[in-house]
Amino acid sequence: MWFLHCLVFLMSIFKLLNRYMERNQAASQALLGSLDRLPMQDFDDLSEFLWLSVKNCDDGSHFIRLVNDQVVPYKFIVRLLMRLGFDCESSVRLMMDFHRFGVIDVATADYELLVDLKSYIENQAQKQNLHVSVKVLKVG
Repeated sequence: MWFLHCLVFLMSIFKLLNRYMERNQAASQALLGSLDRLPMQDFDDLSEFLWLSVKNCDDGSHFIRLVNDQVVPYKFIVRLLMRLGFDCESSVRLMMDFHRFGVIDVATADYELLVDLKSYIENQAQKQNLHVSVKVLKVG
């Protein structure tokens, strides 16, 4: 008899968890949907050559880090990451890491390529009257 009570209790917990997860999923989808439709016209196109060079670079001697200075709007970070080639969901996850840990590393490549990418990021921020702290650091 106690087994049946435990089973009923567990089933009710699973139903509550399922409803909670469905609500969270609906909220996430609404958030992602609105972020996915963010206008990108105020961002310059990232040079395809630059991004492909960074993406295909075998020399991972340096990485580029964005540092949270508590001034940059998170919407800007999401849009920037999407412009850099991350999908919307990954961009939101990275933005949450940016908020939680204060930094995110977005690419590894050789120093010269990352300096060009850093310039692109800083130019996009400046174009929107923002300042974003971007560092190119040596791995290790």
